[in-house]
Amino acid sequence: MVLPYVHRLFGVRGHVRVRHRTDSPWRASESGPPAAGSPRSKKHPYLNERPKSAHLFAVPMKKRKVEFSSDTANLALLRNCVRDFLNGYPFSEKERLLIVLGVDEACTNVIRYAYRLRDDQPISLRMEGLRKCVRMRLRDYGEKVLLHEMKGRSHDMIRPGGLGLFLIRNAFDEVDYIHKRRGTELVLTKNLDNVEVLKR
Repeated sequence: MVLPYVHRLFGVRGHVRVRHRTDSPWRASESGPPAAGSPRSKKHPYLNERPKSAHLFAVPMKKRKVEFSSDTANLALLRNCVRDFLNGYPFSEKERLLIVLGVDEACTNVIRYAYRLRDDQPISLRMEGLRKCVRMRLRDYGEKVLLHEMKGRSHDMIRPGGLGLFLIRNAFDEVDYIHKRRGTELVLTKNLDNVEVLKR
């Protein structure tokens, strides 16, 4: 699937690793998830709960790839693609929201740091539903950025922006930055619990 583009077609709980290979990132419109014990959380307790069942969940093994340019106007469509891909997986509403926002922030970091706000550079996102996890592979071909250069802020400071790495680490169980000969591949993994794989 290819998103509309301009010019050319062309982000704690998670575990973060940086790997190097020689063979070859929150500026989101949605509000964040409710804090534990907050009025929103009490009013909508289902946000934190995965669907309950006496049986194992049957989820599809599927893959999807999205290619788009580094224009921030494409991020809303990208979030919709991620939401659609997560359909059929037994995540709670809070987990789904965090995954969507985490991918959005990772793309924002690519645009901001790897491509220095250029809006005509290639980005691809491969979404994989595997036997025990859902995995997102975000690929860019820009500058390699070290983690300490993507400066965040304390998560208890209430203002927009700067929560990218905090969001990504909370949304996913594993966060791997793989440095390629050209650019970086960010691999985001969310584990599946009590699921039965349904092959398609």
